[in-house]
Amino acid sequence: LRSSDFFEVESYSEAKFIFISKSFDKLSNQISFLGDLTIKDITNPISFNATLLETSPFLKAKAVLSFDRSKYNVRFRSGNFFENLGDKLILDDIDVNIRLVTKK
Repeated sequence: LRSSDFFEVESYSEAKFIFISKSFDKLSNQISFLGDLTIKDITNPISFNATLLETSPFLKAKAVLSFDRSKYNVRFRSGNFFENLGDKLILDDIDVNIRLVTKK
């Protein structure tokens, strides 16, 4: 995934997520986040839900951040860019397990 076929880590060593808004649902213990995900200098809006794990001494939550790699120009064996890939197709959706922890 580090290669130029995917995320070009040599040229784009960092990805970032900027939080725009959040909301908390006490009933489901879920925090909803909205923000901008930047990969390979391409930014797209994204939203995800996190499950609150604890609040003391720090807020901790876990989530799965899902995004479509083709929106960030990661084309290798993508059905959005190439036809008739058959069993060579690599799905465009990527899931990243994350753990959020606040700082003091």
